[in-house]
Amino acid sequence: TTKLPSSNILREKLAPESGSTLKSHMRFHTGEKPFPCDVCGQRFSKKSSLNRHIRIHRVDKSFPCDVCGQRFSQKTNLILHMRTHTGDKPFPCGVCEQRFRRKQHLDRHSATHTGDKPFPCGVCGQRFSRKQHLDRHTRTHTRQETVSPHSHMRRHTREKPYKCPYCEHRAAQKGSLKAHIRSHKLGLAHSLQASPPAVAAGAAAAAAAVAST
Repeated sequence: TTKLPSSNILREKLAPESGSTLKSHMRFHTGEKPFPCDVCGQRFSKKSSLNRHIRIHRVDKSFPCDVCGQRFSQKTNLILHMRTHTGDKPFPCGVCEQRFRRKQHLDRHSATHTGDKPFPCGVCGQRFSRKQHLDRHTRTHTRQETVSPHSHMRRHTREKPYKCPYCEHRAAQKGSLKAHIRSHKLGLAHSLQASPPAVAAGAAAAAAAVAST
């Protein structure tokens, strides 16, 4: 098994850092990339990484648009831009035949038909159909960690002090435990609809207990 560094060593490394630096560090765990490039749409976890990337566009823009004169550093970006003028949408949906200019837009749309949620939260396990929805969700965890560095430390030490009162599940963060308990709420709601009156009454009492957690 991989030996984890002690919590004391990790505190020495993280404690002196400012809140903004801890936020930047948290993005390494959450995958959050809040800094988009206005030119090509690529996203970055650090402002410094975005600034370094932008220089690529500034240095060489040898692909001009013949219609509006806007220039691009990559031919692929020019091709994508040209579709805004031509209206070309080469990516059709196989279910509803709606068409899209970009493959990633088609992929995002297709998830509405399949119910696919390929983006899991690394903290609480909740899944999302779109990356931007996951990014927005993970910011709630980031805010919790920024307020409580000790909570962040549990990510490294694997300490899970919060136990679910209804099953054996344990969580490192109180917010993650609340998200887990909501799954019990949903299960109890379904049992109320499908159970006989006596069983439903017991389930209702349990649901009230969960709601007060």
